[in-house]
Amino acid sequence: MTTEPTGTEPPQANAASAQDEFAPITTQEQFERALSDRLKRERAKFADYDDLKTRAARWDEVEAANKTELEKAQDRIRELESARNEDASERTRLNVIATLGIPPEYHDLITGQDEAEMTKRARQVRELLEAKAAAPDPNGRRLVVPSQGRTPEKALNGSGLEDAIKRAVGAA
Repeated sequence: MTTEPTGTEPPQANAASAQDEFAPITTQEQFERALSDRLKRERAKFADYDDLKTRAARWDEVEAANKTELEKAQDRIRELESARNEDASERTRLNVIATLGIPPEYHDLITGQDEAEMTKRARQVRELLEAKAAAPDPNGRRLVVPSQGRTPEKALNGSGLEDAIKRAVGAA
């Protein structure tokens, strides 16, 4: 009976059996020689490992330095864009205030994300100010706003006041 390869055996097994038969190690010298050969083969696989490790470490350092510079540049860009957006928003707010004639003491009430929202709030403030100026005093008198350039029709210490008191008391 002959043993022919059936095709199911691994090719390495066929090559190894064809070259030499297995010989058991019987002496310490044979063991050390076989071990030494095996270690040499394994070390040859990783001969350039230290060089590759050094190159990889250098690459990581360069990449980290570049990444750090890139991150710094991106952070600076974000800061500048934020400052530019804030300046544009403030210009828009001041333009809306000037257009609608909002008095300085009410400027802090004008806020918003965009021009439309700021304009809406500025109109609301203006309407409230106009309503306040037009509202009568609870005593039936008209309110006077000195900062708007109006002056009272009669002086508080004039004869008009005396005449009003006399009429109210019935002494007139």
